[in-house]
Amino acid sequence: MEQETKSSVARQTCDALREENERRAEHGQRLLHVPSERTIERRIDLLDPFEVAIYRQGVDQARMDFAASSGGLDLLFPLERVEIDEWKADIRTLFQRLGIWNELPADIREDVPSGRRWVYAAIDCATRCFVALVVCDRPNADTARRVIGQILEDKTEAARAAGAEGAWDFFGTPHLICADTGSAFAADMFITAVNSLGSKTLFPPVKIPELRSRIERVFGTMTRQIMPWLPGRVFENPKARGDYPSEARTILTDEELTRILTIWVVDHYHNQPHRGLPGGQSPASRWRDLVQKYHVTEPPDLNTRRVALGYEYQRVPSSEGVAIFSNHYSCSELVQFWRNNKDKPVKLRVDPSNIGAISVEIGSEWFVAPALNGEELEGMTLANWTKVMRELRSTYAAEAVATLPQRNRAIHKIKAIVAEARVREGLLDPEYSADHLEYLDKNLCGGLLFDHPTQPPASAEGVPFGRLITPSSTVANTAPSKSQNETPEPAPAAAPSRETTWKLED
Repeated sequence: MEQETKSSVARQTCDALREENERRAEHGQRLLHVPSERTIERRIDLLDPFEVAIYRQGVDQARMDFAASSGGLDLLFPLERVEIDEWKADIRTLFQRLGIWNELPADIREDVPSGRRWVYAAIDCATRCFVALVVCDRPNADTARRVIGQILEDKTEAARAAGAEGAWDFFGTPHLICADTGSAFAADMFITAVNSLGSKTLFPPVKIPELRSRIERVFGTMTRQIMPWLPGRVFENPKARGDYPSEARTILTDEELTRILTIWVVDHYHNQPHRGLPGGQSPASRWRDLVQKYHVTEPPDLNTRRVALGYEYQRVPSSEGVAIFSNHYSCSELVQFWRNNKDKPVKLRVDPSNIGAISVEIGSEWFVAPALNGEELEGMTLANWTKVMRELRSTYAAEAVATLPQRNRAIHKIKAIVAEARVREGLLDPEYSADHLEYLDKNLCGGLLFDHPTQPPASAEGVPFGRLITPSSTVANTAPSKSQNETPEPAPAAAPSRETTWKLED
């Protein structure tokens, strides 16, 4: 709706006064003085501009237009204050979530739905560096929590895989995380995750965006610098859009949008002079200077991260520990708990980015429980593990128990396939949720376990590495060796034959 000008308001005021005088004349009442339009315009000029803006644009817009700069925050070191927010990107992408896009026929690709994606970002206020960036299809607390996980890790490998040339090694434990009161950030899982890391959460008053000005401005920078170059762009209103066919120009996928944003952040934004930094430093340069002077709080250990950011389950342990996603996990503390508390459940937490171990709560303390025979599982993501399980399901569909060699061969096969696609992990939102993980555990992984032999393999083929050594019966039946402090017994008079003697040599 177009706003009235001063001249139109003055003209309408004069017309209204004349109509009122006509009515009064009919009733014999005293007539009102009708000033000139110019006189009314001068009276309008005397009104308080802030009050005028409130009545014309609303109180929120008026506050933004008349807000005075206070000089900004006085911050000393990196990650002293991190602002996080969500933004509905001004771009349409294809809702392509499958890994078979290149194999789809052209007619099927045309039927793939499209729409606007959401971008989650976290900005370090002292340096203006991006410390997290995630693309997802809708706002949710699971994605917000994964953004916290990105703040804690070096993202250089993912950036290089996306095509960036620079490093993205801005990470550590944040001291204060500022967010709005949206459902994703006000959720219990998000607040619990932040508190478990030893950080604090701050929710500034609503409708005062200048209290989170860093993150608000960076989204505006994205809108100005990136979106005009991307096909499928949307606009703030139909007038600005004109006849641009946003739907017809939608050709980018989620992965391609993620790569574009990553390259822009790492190679352009971080190395561009920033007028909000002293001397117009670039964010990357400012980070290096402050780290050299004040250092950064290092990220927590893996167990703490898993407890803070992992998904929680309850399981009843057995002699082999607890089973989840077709794998058994155990530790000495869990074994002791099982012996003293039969049929009593324990809480455990799983990190989808690494299922080589879980965290188990015994009493009020969390302990690390590695996977049994889980050397191959260390570093395995749940996304890749689901591929392994589908491979095993298709190959050994009729078996309820698979062997470890079968499992390991499938793991090696899947690792070779996904080695070139690691950029998707951590940047492109895998859409995990507690319900989705529960579905995978009960359906894809339900009913299939792996045999963990209690005895060492009897053949050389079953040995994971090295060469199988089988001692002779003579040596195997000898008495236990003496301790180092005891005096060895004298050797027998007759030495054994060469065939019955073995030893390890360099």
